[in-house]
Amino acid sequence: MGGEPKNNRSSDLHALDELIQKWIVEYKLQDHLTTIVKIPDSPLSVEIQECEFPGKFSTSTCDYYARVSDPVQHIQYFQENTIVYSHNDPVMCFTFPFSLKDAASGWFYALPLHSLHNFGEVTEAFLTQYASRQEVKNNIHHLLSVKMR
Repeated sequence: MGGEPKNNRSSDLHALDELIQKWIVEYKLQDHLTTIVKIPDSPLSVEIQECEFPGKFSTSTCDYYARVSDPVQHIQYFQENTIVYSHNDPVMCFTFPFSLKDAASGWFYALPLHSLHNFGEVTEAFLTQYASRQEVKNNIHHLLSVKMR
């Protein structure tokens, strides 16, 4: 009655240690779990739609594009705000539509189903659509050719 035999206590401590180690592994893995997200009727390819997101994924705080600003600046700003995911092309493709607003968002989801396969194609389609909104920067040659009135 003076307590448990030393052998049982040792095996209980060993079992407890194994349980703690298991929890530590599960906790660390929990931070790296991924989630698959699918968007119905998306112009993004099936391969992109089957991508896995990082466990601690969050969308950027990028300004929305609503067809009134320079599309090149929007792409640059988007890439700066998502630099953490720049190595993950599918994540860049998935998050880009969230930076679009109103008619620009409608345009994106009106693209042919599964027609975009990488971020290069996404940006090319976007810039082609909104090229007329791009700011023209005058260079020194243009400035020298301007006549004073």
